Amino acid sequence: MWPWRDPQAGGALPADGNHRLGWRLIRSRATRLGWGLLFACLLLWVMAVNYQINVAYVLVFWLLGMLAVATAMTWLQLLGLSLRADSREEHFAGEPIHLLISAAVNRHRYLWLQTGGHGESDGSEDPGQWQAWTSAAGAETVWTLPPQPRGRLSVPPLRCVSMAPFGVLLAESLWHYQGDAVVYPAPIAHTLPSHSHADGQDAVERRTVASGDDVAYLQEHQAGSSLQQIAWKQFAKSGQLLDKRFEHPVAAVAPDRISYQDYPPHTPRERLAGLLCHRVLLAEQQRRPYTLILPHRSIGPCPGQRQLCLTALGLWS
Repeated sequence: MWPWRDPQAGGALPADGNHRLGWRLIRSRATRLGWGLLFACLLLWVMAVNYQINVAYVLVFWLLGMLAVATAMTWLQLLGLSLRADSREEHFAGEPIHLLISAAVNRHRYLWLQTGGHGESDGSEDPGQWQAWTSAAGAETVWTLPPQPRGRLSVPPLRCVSMAPFGVLLAESLWHYQGDAVVYPAPIAHTLPSHSHADGQDAVERRTVASGDDVAYLQEHQAGSSLQQIAWKQFAKSGQLLDKRFEHPVAAVAPDRISYQDYPPHTPRERLAGLLCHRVLLAEQQRRPYTLILPHRSIGPCPGQRQLCLTALGLWS
């Protein structure tokens, strides 16, 4: 096998659509057919030398020329290739990951993609791991990865192989995903909690409007005040003219609070992320405002709130 020229670089090219494959990043090896033809050339050469058969010389050079042309044509299948791996959907833990592979090409290329392996050649590959792909202009294919836990999306290198057109040489290249997709927690359906487990609540939410006749909510009578504000009960008891003072909470339409403090403090982090994810998706489905509250961070109504909240839950550590 001919190795990559730069082993320190890992031999993998970014699959972002902006890099084109050069010959230094192509690894090649002869197939069984290729080795068979080379062995036939060797036998014909020995026969030609020993028996001075001119036709054998012609066959040897004809076969070697065909092998050279086939090698060059196989390399041309990969040279200049530019792949792009995109994540165009939301990924949740426990579900297969789907990436869209596309190629920026101006001609047909006959390739095989290892969409079921882990990007390493171990000599014992399952044929079911490979997918044939003709990368014509505008052609796309789906790369399916196994389920992953929440967090940053981890994508193995993608092997791209070609043996066209004669199958005497196998040329391969490696591509690695350049995106920053996040795997969101698996939503856990549950009954919404009836009360919070937080140590304290916002003063406006916990404030209770006291009665106007409470002594603590009375003040000295102000000239010109309405007679309805006078605390007549207190006047009857003490003979002192006092006015009622009412305290009202600020009237505001507060969005729903989706807080980690709504659950017992010893809830496992993974389960807690799934519970909050379910409530975020439910609020999005019902098109109602909400605020996601995590330790040291709150995400209120804003453009792209769904993605911001799910990303925060996916990266919550």
